[in-house]
Amino acid sequence: MFTSPQPFRGEFLYQGRRRNLLKICICHPCTLTSKVYTPITTSKHAAQHQSHFATSEGQPPVMDRFGTLTQLCIAVALLGGVCHCWEAYIREPVYAVRGSCVLVPCSTVSYSDVKWYAYRRASYPVVYSSDRSEIMDQFKGRTSVPNTYNGDCTLKIDNVRQQDGEEDLYVWVWKYFGEDKGFYDRTIKINILDPVRPQMFVANTQVEGKPFTATCRFRHSCPSAPPQMYWQGLSPTSNELTHTKDAQGLWVTEATATFKVTRQNQGTRLNCWIALNGLESGSIWLDILYAPMDVKVDYTGSTTVVEGNEISLRCTSNSRPTPTHYEWLVTQNSNTIRHTGNTILLRDVRRRTSVSCIATNSVGHGESKQISLDVHYAPMDVKVDYTGSTTVVEGNEISLRCTSNSRPTPTHYEWLVTQNSNTIRHTGNTILLRDVRRRTSVSCIATNSVGHGESKQISLDVHYAPMDVKVDYTGSTTVVEGNEISLRCTSDSRPTPTHYEWLVTQNNTARHYKVLTLVLRDVRRDTSVSCIANNSVGHGESKQLSLNVHYSPSIMPGLFCSTQNRKLECVCQAEANPSAVISWTVDGSKAVFPPFNTTTQHNGSVTVSELTGPQGYNVTCRATNSVGTEFTQILVQSEGDTSAVFVVVGASAGVCVIVGLAVTVLVIWKKRRRAVPPGGLSTAQHVTDNKTCYVYNLESDEDLYVNAVHGEQVYEDQDAESCIYQNYEGS
Repeated sequence: MFTSPQPFRGEFLYQGRRRNLLKICICHPCTLTSKVYTPITTSKHAAQHQSHFATSEGQPPVMDRFGTLTQLCIAVALLGGVCHCWEAYIREPVYAVRGSCVLVPCSTVSYSDVKWYAYRRASYPVVYSSDRSEIMDQFKGRTSVPNTYNGDCTLKIDNVRQQDGEEDLYVWVWKYFGEDKGFYDRTIKINILDPVRPQMFVANTQVEGKPFTATCRFRHSCPSAPPQMYWQGLSPTSNELTHTKDAQGLWVTEATATFKVTRQNQGTRLNCWIALNGLESGSIWLDILYAPMDVKVDYTGSTTVVEGNEISLRCTSNSRPTPTHYEWLVTQNSNTIRHTGNTILLRDVRRRTSVSCIATNSVGHGESKQISLDVHYAPMDVKVDYTGSTTVVEGNEISLRCTSNSRPTPTHYEWLVTQNSNTIRHTGNTILLRDVRRRTSVSCIATNSVGHGESKQISLDVHYAPMDVKVDYTGSTTVVEGNEISLRCTSDSRPTPTHYEWLVTQNNTARHYKVLTLVLRDVRRDTSVSCIANNSVGHGESKQLSLNVHYSPSIMPGLFCSTQNRKLECVCQAEANPSAVISWTVDGSKAVFPPFNTTTQHNGSVTVSELTGPQGYNVTCRATNSVGTEFTQILVQSEGDTSAVFVVVGASAGVCVIVGLAVTVLVIWKKRRRAVPPGGLSTAQHVTDNKTCYVYNLESDEDLYVNAVHGEQVYEDQDAESCIYQNYEGS
């Protein structure tokens, strides 16, 4: 912590050691370069310091006791050619505006501490110190050294007062390592100026909807914190500040604001105000120019006209300046005619005549609303209106009113109410219909002294519970088994149903859903669907719909082939949707007519085919539809032969064949210990899904029966579910 300055510290202060005095002579700031023989004792303040020191310490003047050393200092300085000095530079003059802040520019060498003093003959009043308790009351809380870096010792005084200009200020600087110097011989006095009212300028004319600018200019002495400035009367859309320095070193701030005005701002007082002693600029009263507004068509006489007569009209508006041009648009029977002038006289006025006018001044133009002239004519635009709710629940009541556009007002009204093809007539401007039913329509006729007019027939918005509920398809009406289908529930209702319920029955299992559109996945045959539609009135249910599920053919039990008297007779039946087409192959060739004859019968999803023809031994029944194919192959034996019928069921996975010797087959099936299947000619067994089949590459159907000659016992020992004689062929 640095103490207050002592008299002549570092100049002629006696330190008690000769080498210290020599160091002070050489290193302390001095003026030897310009006045070699004169140490800094010319200031009256320095003289005061010296006398004060001699009196207070009771010692003789230093120059008298150490004159020889002083001369030695001078000699050393001359030999060195220059004295290594340091200074504090203060730019002057300094001007300040009362109430603003001011900066006293000061620069010196890098330092560790700095203080500012007010010059006094007998004391050292502190203007600024890092220890605020030392600062004199006049400056307490108002002084600072904002930037202590790089030797900047500038003093800032806030809220400058008039008496601040009466003080002579000087700076005292402490270098690092304890060396210091007070520049009391270089005092500066601040010139205090009175604040000046801000000046305001308006750049252009004020036009409604267009921006205009105003500038507020004021002077201050505080560039780091210029006084706050405010606009009074209008709020600017933007406000840009610029700061420049004038010849006196004061700062001039210009605030350029942009405003937008409307006609409501007409006559507003605009000025600017600065937070510097509460000064405000002169004011201007806004004179806003605007295009014509509130343009209206007024009547110069009667406001009504009988059709075929004449009427006089005038165009009025609110504008600044007054309009210089008027234009009229008169629309009559869809024809528009233009007129000019502030007033017009329309002759032979007809119904459906509308008029508007346009007023124009130097700023712009404004247009009136289009008004329909009050022409007396028979009722037009006759309508049925609702006096309350526009909807009615079936069975409740509703109130209706007949309205029209006519001059004069209708004196008579007649209603035609049609319900269930029966029309009933009523009279009066309003009617109350009770027990309203759907499909009710209403119209009314209005009559005045000129004529009559009739409304359109409107259908009442009758709310009722859903009816005619149906299950509709969103896409295809069919679905392949295992695929998905999309269904939608439709109905006739008011209002539209708010939610739906579905009942899906499949294989005697019922499931429920609550969606508008139902997507069923993995659909199976024998699936039926129904839906329930609900609205705010009630609900309705559809009939149960059986889905049209397509599936590939499945050859049914009961098929057989036999030969008698060298004549072949076979029967094959298959279930499929759509119905299967059954074809036959005998001994590897298609059975066609002649010599074969085929008879087919359809019974719902079942197709029965009978084949007759010459004797054959290897017969294949093939059932096909758009979904897939299945075939069964049968060995045919003459009547009385006890050989079993072997069946091969075809599938899309290919042909499963086991080729081996009859003995091998017999051993395998004995190990499986399965029962011997019935040996009748009318039985065909199918492979279960979990059997393992081996696929062989066969050249023809006959290859399946290469080993069929091993005898009756071999056939009896074969499992009826063996995949040797089965083949499935899919789509």
